[in-house]
Amino acid sequence: MRGIARLTSPLLLVAGTYAYAQAPRVDGQLGAGEWEESESVVLKYETDPGINTPAGEVTEARYKVQEGALYVMFKALDRNPAAIRARRRERDSISDEDFVGVTISPGGVRAMQAYSFYVSAGGTQADSRWDESEKDAYDSWDARWQSAADVSADGYTVEIRVPLTSLQLPAGKEQDWAMEFSRVQPRRYRYTYSSVPDDRNRNCYICQLQPVKATIDRKVDWRAIQARVDMLYQGGVYEDSDHISSSDTSKNIGVDATWRIINGLSAALTVNPDFSQVEADELRPVENVADAFFFEERRPFFIEAGQPYQQQLPLFYSRNIAAPDAAFSAKYLGKANSVSILYAKDGVTQLVEPGVEGSDQIEYRRSDGSSLPGQVLALRALHSAGVGTIGATATARSADGYSNRVIAVDSRVPLTQSTTLDASAAFSDTTSPDPEGTDGTGGAIYARLNRNALKWDYELAYERFSNAFRADLGSVSRVGIQSLEGELERTFYFNNSDTISKIGIQLDGWRREELGNGLLDRRTQLSLNVAGAGQTEATLWLINGQTQFGDRYWPRNGWELALDTAPNDAWKVSMNLLWVDDVDRLLERAADRRQLRMQIEWTPFESLRWQYDGTLKRLQTREGKLFDEQLHDLRGYYYFRNDLYLRGTLQFRLLQRDLGRYTNMDLAREESSRDWQLLLVWRPTVWTSLYAGVSEGRDVDELLIEDQNLSRQRTWFVKASLSFDGYGILR
Repeated sequence: MRGIARLTSPLLLVAGTYAYAQAPRVDGQLGAGEWEESESVVLKYETDPGINTPAGEVTEARYKVQEGALYVMFKALDRNPAAIRARRRERDSISDEDFVGVTISPGGVRAMQAYSFYVSAGGTQADSRWDESEKDAYDSWDARWQSAADVSADGYTVEIRVPLTSLQLPAGKEQDWAMEFSRVQPRRYRYTYSSVPDDRNRNCYICQLQPVKATIDRKVDWRAIQARVDMLYQGGVYEDSDHISSSDTSKNIGVDATWRIINGLSAALTVNPDFSQVEADELRPVENVADAFFFEERRPFFIEAGQPYQQQLPLFYSRNIAAPDAAFSAKYLGKANSVSILYAKDGVTQLVEPGVEGSDQIEYRRSDGSSLPGQVLALRALHSAGVGTIGATATARSADGYSNRVIAVDSRVPLTQSTTLDASAAFSDTTSPDPEGTDGTGGAIYARLNRNALKWDYELAYERFSNAFRADLGSVSRVGIQSLEGELERTFYFNNSDTISKIGIQLDGWRREELGNGLLDRRTQLSLNVAGAGQTEATLWLINGQTQFGDRYWPRNGWELALDTAPNDAWKVSMNLLWVDDVDRLLERAADRRQLRMQIEWTPFESLRWQYDGTLKRLQTREGKLFDEQLHDLRGYYYFRNDLYLRGTLQFRLLQRDLGRYTNMDLAREESSRDWQLLLVWRPTVWTSLYAGVSEGRDVDELLIEDQNLSRQRTWFVKASLSFDGYGILR
């Protein structure tokens, strides 16, 4: 056995020791004796749409820690079992299904991070990491764990096993955890049941979880390692407008490893890390290069290693580490303190050079044009006091003749239960070999006052970036500016209504100025939000604003309407209409923008799903149309099993200009692109997978009917990932 643990809570105390209890078999079946020595929790609160009203269904959870893992069981009864949504889905896509889950904060109610593990009635897994400072959940975080579900005549059961090595546990034998058990039941409304009440007058989530005392009698375990090997084979053919083609193939192999030999301390290493273009859902995959900055972060090492550096000032953005040869990270987590370090050797020196109008992505290179390797270092220390925190961050990026260093401090202070003050200050020092580069020191500050309560919410935020501030390991998009944002919202709840669950009225606005030169842009919005039956939500925004472009200010007035509805288990529809003043930036003239976006999801039966996402956009002046743009994305999924499915994607873009409105300008009359991809995915576990696919992209610029500039790119790839631990088990 890898460890013996005992769990108690202020409400429930289990007699005996789990050393002799039978470890549950994770198969969705409640075997005799498996859950006898475990703690029981009843999910008795409906937290949405009701506010801590009695739960409409009976749900019991049981949990215990044994043999180095957290075991959780759910028994979810249902008075209408035929309505249970237990369809096949890909991982992390269960929001429209019946599901249950557990959220655990290993650092207790004072922590800033919590981890959630959900399982649908159909057996699909979803996990996420909650960040208290951002008040958001990130489903890109993936842990290695096991689960199973079984639907019966009176509901469904779920069993979960989370290895403790998949969590960052605090140092020490005596642990103060915090947990919540929850269930989501999508019907006429999207009902949420919980084991803890939701106090909407408290401006924190983790602080409301149920405290749990845990004794983890775990010795040093040199085999507490998890590793993953990624192998990618990719080929491609490119053909230009002159029918000159070229082909290329590449083979790559990378390794990720995480080592948690003792509570509170972990280390991770990656060599030639995962090639994330497949998971990033790009139809024209490329390997890890500077352009990957625009991809969503899906590299497991950087998702985990970059977690401690998230804060209000965007000083760290892992996608800026574009093509690392190797990287190392280490973390220490105590009861009130944590320390993190990350070092990477990057194959390129990629920077985001910000300005007043926006940022440019640049890459420092050698004099012969070849890539210039660089080094990256990030440090983070955090101290928790009550539900407040104080932290310090340092980042550095350097290459031959270039360096950028940033030092920052931040704090989170709870003024009342519902009001919180966040503040950050950063200083940078940059040395650049480029005569046109930014040298010297700069500063940035951020402050936010936020109140989150049942009926009234408000927020006031201020930020300022000096002209010379640079955070080249971060994602600061503009410098030389200051901005002020404000928001006020009043919410009305209708617990006894059959049609409307809540109405929200919100007034918000922001103003951005160039330092020393006055207004850049401003906006004020009044919105009305209504949520009700059929899982329907509608929001109307009335917009008033102006923006600077060229030598004058342009109005930005208009309205926007958004509608989301899921009237039954087969259909889900979202629509967005935008009608607003805009600017034709090519010829600096006033224009109007009209835009319609439609998202439709149709699930005709369990194994098949269709998704359509379309956008129609027009920019016009009083004299007539300037251009029309169409974007269409159609996807079909066929599930052989939850872990094995086939996906087909077709994307089409068409831009049509009225060249009579753009006289004396070298522009194409039409531009179009068409992309398609066929992808086979097999994911028996989160860290063991196989992706195989082929995709093609075509771009056309039409100057005249008889003169076309055409390029075509076809790519095929096979990517396999295998995982194992120190005990040699492939999972």
